Amino acid sequence: MAGTGPNGLGLLWLVVLAVAMNAVSLYYYLQVLKQIYVVETPATSDTQATSVITQVVLAVPALAMVVPGCAPDLLISKLVTAIKLAGL
Repeated sequence: MAGTGPNGLGLLWLVVLAVAMNAVSLYYYLQVLKQIYVVETPATSDTQATSVITQVVLAVPALAMVVPGCAPDLLISKLVTAIKLAGL
């Protein structure tokens, strides 16, 4: 088989590296989840209410990502129509 190298393993080293890097990234992701769900918050922690403006500024981009992901036809149908009108 072409490109498998002298010992026939080919790109197995790349698969092993990818699995190792996934394990490293999983460790860091789990650290974040541990802080969210497991570690108790200190009794002296101060919570602040967010303003309506801040909530809107955070919600608009979030919706701009979630809506096309859940209903892609909303955007695709408009793009197809625009392409047909442009004559492409």
